[in-house]
Amino acid sequence: MQLFQRSIKKKDKVRLLQKNLCLKPEDKILDLGCAQGLISYLLQQKGGFWIHADLDYQNLLTARVLLQRNLVQTDSSQLPFLSASFDQVFCLDYLEHVEEDEMCLAEINRILTSQGRLVLAVPQTGSFF
Repeated sequence: MQLFQRSIKKKDKVRLLQKNLCLKPEDKILDLGCAQGLISYLLQQKGGFWIHADLDYQNLLTARVLLQRNLVQTDSSQLPFLSASFDQVFCLDYLEHVEEDEMCLAEINRILTSQGRLVLAVPQTGSFF
C-alpha cells in the first residue's frame, strides 16, 4: 500500500508527530476532520482511544477501511460530545475548510479537558514574510 504517494509533506508531518507525541493508553483523542483516515491510522498506533470525525460521509466510508470503528459524521460547529471529554484533539489541515472557524475552536475548547491539548495544523501558502 502506498500511503504517501501524493504528499511528501504529509509524510513529514506524520513523522514529526510520531516522534513528538506523548500519548497515554487512557487518553481519549479526537481526530477532527479525519478525512480518509490516513493520519489517524498511523498516529493511533502510538496509543490512546481514538474517535475519528468528519463532516463528509464519503470520507468516512473511505476511512472505515483503515480505521474500522469509532467514526462519527459531524459538523464541527456543534460537536456531539460531552464537555471536557477529550484529552487531546487533533485538527490537522481541517480548519481552513470550516466556514465558522471561531465556532469550531470554541467547540474544541469545550470538549477538551482542563489539561487537554489541541494539536492544530493549517497549510501555509505563500511566503512567511
